[in-house]
Amino acid sequence: FASVLCFLLPLAIGMTFPVQVLSGSKIAGSFSLMLMLFLIGVLLLTKRIKKPRLSKEFRSEVWDWVVFAFVGLAVLAIPVSWMAFGVESLSGSFAVLYLAAQAGLMYYYFSRRASERAIDSFFAGMVIMGTVSGAFFVFESFNKLALGQITEYTLKAHEYSLAAAGIGLGDPGENVFRIDVAYRSYGLLERHATSALWMAFGFFAYWFLTAETSKRRNAFGFTFVALLIAQNFTSIGAFLLVSLCLYRGSIKIRSFAIPILALTPLLFVYRDKVT
Repeated sequence: FASVLCFLLPLAIGMTFPVQVLSGSKIAGSFSLMLMLFLIGVLLLTKRIKKPRLSKEFRSEVWDWVVFAFVGLAVLAIPVSWMAFGVESLSGSFAVLYLAAQAGLMYYYFSRRASERAIDSFFAGMVIMGTVSGAFFVFESFNKLALGQITEYTLKAHEYSLAAAGIGLGDPGENVFRIDVAYRSYGLLERHATSALWMAFGFFAYWFLTAETSKRRNAFGFTFVALLIAQNFTSIGAFLLVSLCLYRGSIKIRSFAIPILALTPLLFVYRDKVT
């Protein structure tokens, strides 16, 4: 049961914005957030797995302090925002408090109480969420690049973002990049950086789930080419840096063969579109 909940947890996190867009209401997204908190609460109440605390190792103890500092700074930011912006920042304070609680509870559970099977299930959920995010990212990027079209979901996401910000269609503060066919895709999630981040999460999670070097290299190639198609260059740089620093022994030059072969047809599509 705990493994099933751990599998659902990253899906509940990643699908919050799409649920809000498809329903056109923040309440649906809040339901997804409450579901995630419920999952974490149930996981914390499950039978504890007897294993040594990670903080006994020096490297893990450093991460304890990193998470503690993040949660502490997030909580301290709430009264600061109240003094600076007054009660208008109340809704934002709830969001910050939620993120801090989410980070702290998840780190505590997976570093202190989760079994290996539960951790693997969580990684499997991350792989699924990363695959879904990446597939839509690539599809919409190709739809914009080659066909000059945007999807119905993109229109709904644009309208929802404006409504959530209190901005109407045609207002001076309207950001039209999401529906601009000349601009890169935002992907499935609220921002293009978030969509790309889940793709990277999916790859790193898959790396822990499989021990076969060939599968790891193929996953690296597919993730890299997907990020190139999506034109998210900041995420590409971060993805390459982390991958080559942590897994430089497994990622070879031939890992880039798939991206090169896959991008060749797109170069001709882009050239025809420009001419």
